[in-house]
Amino acid sequence: MNKAIIALTLATSVGLSQAQASDEWAVGTSASTLGLGLEITKPINNQFNMRFGVNKYADTLSSEVNQVQYDATVSLQTIAFNTDWHPFIGGFTHGLRLTGGLMINNNEISGTAIPGKEVIIGGHDYTSELTGKDVSVNSKIGFKKIAPYLGFG
Repeated sequence: MNKAIIALTLATSVGLSQAQASDEWAVGTSASTLGLGLEITKPINNQFNMRFGVNKYADTLSSEVNQVQYDATVSLQTIAFNTDWHPFIGGFTHGLRLTGGLMINNNEISGTAIPGKEVIIGGHDYTSELTGKDVSVNSKIGFKKIAPYLGFG
C-alpha cells in the first residue's frame, strides 16, 4: 500500500474525531478502502450528527504474465448520507457512535486480457483467424447503485 495513503489516513482520522465535537458545521478528510474522501458534518444535538461524504479513487494496472497482457482499471466513487448516534455523552466513550445511512455507488472494475492468437472459454476455441486480430477478453464488474450503510465505531 502506498505510504502516502497510510500517512494521510492516520493524520485525518484524528482530525475527524475532533471535528465532530464542535457545535458548528465541520469539514474533514478521510482515506479508506473507498478512496480519498471529504465529509461535512452537522450536529443536530448532543447525541446525533448528520454527515454527507464523497470518496473517490482510480487506478490502472498493466502486467504481462506468461505472454498474456493484462490491463485493469479500478474506478471508485461513493456518495454517503449518514446519521450518527452517540449513545454516551461525556467521558472517553463520547466518540463511540452507531451510524446508519445510504451509500450511492459509482464503483466499477474493468479489465482486459490479450492472450494473443487463441483463448478457450467454456470449452470453445476463439482464435485470431476468426476475428482478424489478436483475441482479447474483456470484463466489467459493477455494483448496486444504492446500498444501505450500518457502522459502529
